[in-house]
Amino acid sequence: MSPDDVIASIEALPFPAGRCPYRIKGVAYRGQLEHIEATLEGGFARVAEHFPDPGYRRFYEQSFLPSVLYDVFPLVVSSAIVAKLTDKSFEEVVETRARFQAGRDLVGIYKMMLRLAPSTILAKRVPRVLGQYFDFAELESRAVGPGHVQTRVWNIPVELEPWFRICLESYCLVVIETGGAKAVKASAPRVRIHDERDGVQLSELLLDVSWAV
Repeated sequence: MSPDDVIASIEALPFPAGRCPYRIKGVAYRGQLEHIEATLEGGFARVAEHFPDPGYRRFYEQSFLPSVLYDVFPLVVSSAIVAKLTDKSFEEVVETRARFQAGRDLVGIYKMMLRLAPSTILAKRVPRVLGQYFDFAELESRAVGPGHVQTRVWNIPVELEPWFRICLESYCLVVIETGGAKAVKASAPRVRIHDERDGVQLSELLLDVSWAV
């Protein structure tokens, strides 16, 4: 999905910037701003110049508290803008960002949940940790065989799905590989669109994680 397509799909939502009821913890915004400042020439000020709506700039003027919930979509828009400014794909930017966040969490606020454990336990814990970032995602994990765990994730806005899927896959890979597993694979395709709320279609993904045993 191109960065322009990502932004257009979010701009078509029936909510003003910063007012969507699908929210993420401020710790993710703090990580986003830190990563942009560290990796993009001109930092976040350069991103702000390219927001499609002044509402995004006003949204980002606030201080983000780690455990407070905020509209998730301005975060996705900023990633799409970074992709445009750096001539990278949206997927590459989000993957890099998700790996950065996973590294932070392994030594930060989710250290205890993500501490070294058997891979099957980690593969079940990782989606739960990610689920704590959001106030809308529901999930259910199960081991389906040796070196193989699947997690149903639902209530995901369709417009958020490309970003959310990459975050799931990349975050899982980092944590489980750090735990010592080899030949780790992760994919999170859509299973179905299961509901519609507030004018937003909601999808269900199936996160499939496997590794060598």
